[in-house]
Amino acid sequence: MQKKKADSLYFIVNKYNEAALIYQDLLYKNPNNRYANLMENFCKPYKEQFFIKVPKDTVVLSDNYGYDVEIIVDSFKLSPYEVTNVQFARFLNEYGSFKVIKNENYGQLMININGKLGVEKSRIYLENGIYKVEPGFEFHPVIYVSWYGANEFCKFYNLRLPTEAEWELAASYGHNNRLKFSGTNLDSSLTEFAWYLDNSANGIKGIGLKKPNVIGLFDMTGNVWEWCSSWSITYNKEYLNFTESDTDFQKKVFRGGSFNDLNDNCLVNKRNRGLKNFINNNLGFRVVLP
Repeated sequence: MQKKKADSLYFIVNKYNEAALIYQDLLYKNPNNRYANLMENFCKPYKEQFFIKVPKDTVVLSDNYGYDVEIIVDSFKLSPYEVTNVQFARFLNEYGSFKVIKNENYGQLMININGKLGVEKSRIYLENGIYKVEPGFEFHPVIYVSWYGANEFCKFYNLRLPTEAEWELAASYGHNNRLKFSGTNLDSSLTEFAWYLDNSANGIKGIGLKKPNVIGLFDMTGNVWEWCSSWSITYNKEYLNFTESDTDFQKKVFRGGSFNDLNDNCLVNKRNRGLKNFINNNLGFRVVLP
């Protein structure tokens, strides 16, 4: 009964502080209540939620064709999870549209709430003017979201998308070395850290159900690909000095592999790309706290 009341406050009338008090009471009664724990956190303003500090370090980006670039990445804070349906639905309600309405990208589609491909469809829907989430899918990563949608979400909450160098550095962290998957170097133990083709039953799973990597990041490998801020350009000496005005490149990078990818597509150095309006059933994002 308490859960139903708290959910109503959160999803229907957007009274997040009141909802948080009930989720806190549920946690007091059962500290292992994962639903209440995540929802209590999501009731907070996004910038007050929990982020993981990624230490300053060097990462080498390589395309396996003889080109690579070494980048020094300053310390930054990254969200431990992919952005979820419940978080993106809250954004849509606060923003007031599923299309960009506030800047030079005016009119661009941020999310296709009618998206459906294979077994995966958008779990966000519009009812009586309110964006809601199908029960049971609150903590699944948001999908069918474009780069415009990921970027606008970040701008709305004064966040940003990670660069691909930041993303790879964070994903590859080991105790004393770089790992080829997030959390492990071994194909045989990948199932402990990631949802991918071998263990996902061809479907997206909720966040945080597998082991995190050594610095506490979940699902960097597998589940859904993740948009980055970086343009898809060749790794060479020009990469470090590239600016958007230098060229007409149109595609943005996304990283990490997904629930319907084989091992090789889940490597932390695997690079994928798409137009900024590209939308798919296995593509989401996570964010950086500036």
